[in-house]
Amino acid sequence: MDDPKGCKLESVEEDAPAFKAGLKEGDVVRKINGQEVKDYLALKRLVAESKPGDELKVELQRDEREMSITVKVEARRWRR
Repeated sequence: MDDPKGCKLESVEEDAPAFKAGLKEGDVVRKINGQEVKDYLALKRLVAESKPGDELKVELQRDEREMSITVKVEARRWRR
């Protein structure tokens, strides 16, 4: 579900870099590295443009609190 001011995370995989950094289901991602995230496609594009080793500053809302989390990008692992 997309929020008009961000993208709400419906789930976060347990072995994913986002999970390791502390992102949780229900967080609303507002910005990545200062760029606004208006919807899921914007979130997906910003993550896809990053490379393994990059650090993404994720600005989000959790419950009523604004917070920032740094996520270190890892190489994509393909699932079968």
